[in-house]
Amino acid sequence: MPVLLPIHIIAAALGLLSGAVALFVAKGGRVHRTSGTLFTYAIFAMCGTAVVSAVVKGHAVNMMAGSMTDYRVVAGLAKVRPPSPG
Repeated sequence: MPVLLPIHIIAAALGLLSGAVALFVAKGGRVHRTSGTLFTYAIFAMCGTAVVSAVVKGHAVNMMAGSMTDYRVVAGLAKVRPPSPG
């Protein structure tokens, strides 16, 4: 699983940068929404690689932490996305 580490690091860096942008631009604007969406997907990718790596290495605590963080990110995205009309 050595290929997961670079993906994990790049996703984390992208999440940090896009999260900072989302915090400092005008709330509700196009840049805020775009950077917030990018943050969500980057953190989701980072946590996914962390969980897979933890499962392979047998680290139960890291697996739980990554899963819980993934859940919080998905729950946050579900909260801000309007329900579909269908």
